[in-house]
Amino acid sequence: MIKQTSISKTPWTFSPYNQSEWEKSKNRVMFVGADPNGAKKHKIKDMGEWFRKLPENKNMFYKRTMIMLNGILNHPHLKSDEDRMMHMRFVDLKIMEGGPKASQNEVWNSVKEHESIINKFFSGKDYPHYIVFTGGISHSVLRLIQDQDDPPIKFNVESKAVLMPHPSSMTGYEVLGLASEKLNIHKSSNKFKPINENLWRWSSSTNEWIIFS
Repeated sequence: MIKQTSISKTPWTFSPYNQSEWEKSKNRVMFVGADPNGAKKHKIKDMGEWFRKLPENKNMFYKRTMIMLNGILNHPHLKSDEDRMMHMRFVDLKIMEGGPKASQNEVWNSVKEHESIINKFFSGKDYPHYIVFTGGISHSVLRLIQDQDDPPIKFNVESKAVLMPHPSSMTGYEVLGLASEKLNIHKSSNKFKPINENLWRWSSSTNEWIIFS
């Protein structure tokens, strides 16, 4: 049972785009945001359902997510967004919905309060092979997690990760596409690193890759 907090009263869920395909995929890609945005007209409270139904008709959040996913899974056998989304899941670190802008303190408090739920995103038999932390707050909270002697989130050591802009950011499509080309998992030069190492981060302000340290 999810305990309600003063932050919000509406919990979200984060199913993969296709649960059965996700479980058997050898290249599971998980995008990690900070806070589910409840300031929407639609009533969908599950990210997997949102991507399946696209109630906002392929808005910039969807398009930028697909640019990154296409860069990661750039393979001739995957010919469409739907083909690639079979290997995708989008989760938020704060499972209780917020507004258009996230608060780092609220996200961090939610991670600690709901660690048993959030840990399941990152562990178990269907752990993500590749994790994309999107947006500055998810980057900062990741660092807070890593700095703890007894972290609330236990990442699978087999996971690799990278830090990218949030899909709702104003990073241009062309620039994001060029950055995402460096994420192609079929190339040994891709920017994914083991999650417990110092990770690469794409800087939207300088349009270059820097080490997140």
